[in-house]
Amino acid sequence: MARKRGGFAKTAPKTLERRIIENAKRIREDLSVILPTAMDERSKRIMEKIENKLIRVWKYRDDLKVLEKLSMKRGLEGALAGTLTLAITEKAPYLAHLKVGERTIPFAVRGKSDRDKLASLQHFDDPIVRLLAFRDVAFKKKLSFYSWEDNFICCSSRDPVPEGFVEFLSRLLGLRRKGKVLECDHLKREYLWIRVKDLEIRRCRSCLPDENTLLNISKYFIDPSLDKHVDIGIESKLLDYGVSLRYREDYLKGTIGDGRFFEENLRMWRNELRGRKEKLIYLDGEIISAQDLLEKLGVDGIEKKALEILLSKVDEPIFVDKPDLNSLLRIYWKEYGLDVLEGLSGKRELAKRIYERNGEPLRQIRDLEASIIRMETLSRYPVPKLKSSTARFVDKMFRKYLIGGKERLLSTLSKPPQEVKSRSIAYAFLLALGKGEERKWQYRKEEIEFGEFLVRYVKDLLESKPEDYPSKLKELLAVAGIDEDVT
Repeated sequence: MARKRGGFAKTAPKTLERRIIENAKRIREDLSVILPTAMDERSKRIMEKIENKLIRVWKYRDDLKVLEKLSMKRGLEGALAGTLTLAITEKAPYLAHLKVGERTIPFAVRGKSDRDKLASLQHFDDPIVRLLAFRDVAFKKKLSFYSWEDNFICCSSRDPVPEGFVEFLSRLLGLRRKGKVLECDHLKREYLWIRVKDLEIRRCRSCLPDENTLLNISKYFIDPSLDKHVDIGIESKLLDYGVSLRYREDYLKGTIGDGRFFEENLRMWRNELRGRKEKLIYLDGEIISAQDLLEKLGVDGIEKKALEILLSKVDEPIFVDKPDLNSLLRIYWKEYGLDVLEGLSGKRELAKRIYERNGEPLRQIRDLEASIIRMETLSRYPVPKLKSSTARFVDKMFRKYLIGGKERLLSTLSKPPQEVKSRSIAYAFLLALGKGEERKWQYRKEEIEFGEFLVRYVKDLLESKPEDYPSKLKELLAVAGIDEDVT
């Protein structure tokens, strides 16, 4: 347990002073309140010897002069004597402070005993602080001490973790208990585990806290052989691919928490497997097949085909944190997006045009699908042999609309044609698409007026079916003053 020595004494707030004095009075009434319960014969013998030494001090609990003399001793006896003087004088106007982890513990300095022992006895009702008094005993005699709530016990360092302590940790960590295993409610195939003697704590990736769980629970016990009794690891199928666990020492030192330990290992594993170009698919802690991925993503149609093309091209491990198609596509779209679109359409130029729009991958795939459908639709329309340039312009605009939709046609019409009649028809197309007012400045008055007259015929043309197209085209050209044999 990390701690620093206290600093200068400060004037004690009355509430802190009263609490420390009250605890001293409780020790004066009953020495056993500071002593742990021994759980085995060896521990009992050791604690009886310690208790007998303390009794030789405690019997002078009403003699201030003797206690002041005894408080000059080092060790637990001196700390007890110094604390008992507080019960007699009922004064602790100045308090020093001891750093225990992230906490600052106030205590009254009396005599020459170790400050951590003084603080421990004066706060014997604090499960964490009361352990400090017995730290040297634990390491010298190879005893383990466990302190939680109103429980304080000691046993051989070889003994298993006490049942009551396991139950306490279950509540402290919010984990369900299965014997000596504590785990989150939705444990998955991949999880972080921490072992302390015969106790194992398991949490899935989504339940991992930022804090260091081992550091958190170790506040409540002392184990002189903790380095031999504790371990940490990750249960993951990725370990089957020859990657190794890292950052173990950093975790055991308390410099990183649970979440970072897991994520840093996962990051290193991903980089190593990518460097080796291992072919695998990792989804939410599982190694799955391409078919499993398709099923978990629930894709079909062109989206399924797009993913199949992508999977066939990626020559490195695929890591997916959540089953979301667009998130997966986004990872590889810059490198493989154009190839996927070309594989879907069989047309490089069409794929390139859609890819360069820089939209979300799924949007591009769906735009491509719409273009393919429009091209298939266009193939059912007859291709008339037209003589006049205006007629050819109208036919071209219609086909742009069928292939690329409204956006494609508007892009084509961004610059008006040069021919007079074509300009009026172009404005009629803009009106039909609802963009006439925005582009009106590009046209002359007579072109606008004629375009307003033609818009009804343009709408009929855009809505025409394959069998009606020649007649609708001929009708538009006729009202525009163009005699064209549409065949």
